[in-house]
Amino acid sequence: MRVGDLHDDLARRALVVGILITGDDPLLCRHAEQLVADGADVLEVAFDDGEDPERLVEAVDVLSRHLDVPLAVATGSPGVARACLRVGAAMVRDARGVAEPALLDAVAEAGAIVVVLFPGPGPALACQPDAGMAGQPDAAMAGQRDAAMAGQRDAAMAGQPDAAMARLMACVCRAEVAGVASDRIIVEAAVDLGKSWTQLVDLGYPVQITAVPPAPAEAALGLALGCRLVRTRDVLGARRACDVIGAILAVDPTSNDHPAVAAAVRSTGPLAWVVEGAVR
Repeated sequence: MRVGDLHDDLARRALVVGILITGDDPLLCRHAEQLVADGADVLEVAFDDGEDPERLVEAVDVLSRHLDVPLAVATGSPGVARACLRVGAAMVRDARGVAEPALLDAVAEAGAIVVVLFPGPGPALACQPDAGMAGQPDAAMAGQRDAAMAGQRDAAMAGQPDAAMARLMACVCRAEVAGVASDRIIVEAAVDLGKSWTQLVDLGYPVQITAVPPAPAEAALGLALGCRLVRTRDVLGARRACDVIGAILAVDPTSNDHPAVAAAVRSTGPLAWVVEGAVR
């Protein structure tokens, strides 16, 4: 997959997307450099709810000139997305489920990538944070908001996996109808989707998960299940976990016999110590 100027074979190596929130970091470039040094392949830039959206555009502009890594932006605003793509962003993640046609038009015109989130249990919750998170940072939906949204998606899958998959495909189809090429679409889901993971991976689009810190367990579990991008604030932990599990799967990509991989497929519990021990 091509992300900006980065060309990577996702079949051989998973990518780590480091989350960078503009509003909580006066030393933006220094923080970005540290995330790249820790192993981030892509940086996702986002902003707080109360922050001027122009700050996001300015941050992308500065970082695109300062760093040689692809940049993603977390926004549901077509105008902000278009401005960020104009100054160097290569990927857009909209937690609302790409509901705005104009946002998809902007992505398609720029030849950028769109991240489509696995939907929640219905229109009111589809790719949306819950009301209790309304005052938290919109920036990249990290921390508590990530966990809450993942919980919504898990609950949706437990009760109506076919309906949720249909809503995901509707989002993907909207993107393709808008002109986004199929190889410019990433789908994002929670790791705890049970048998639906096979369905999801079989769609043929790269799968991204959000790994809430500490990230190694979720990152390794997602990789073992077939995800190819890990989005997190814990870049160092996710990079180590991806490299460990990637090395295991490189020996025999079809085998789940290795203890770490078997543990990943069963649950995150055993993986918490399997992976932590492996990367120390």
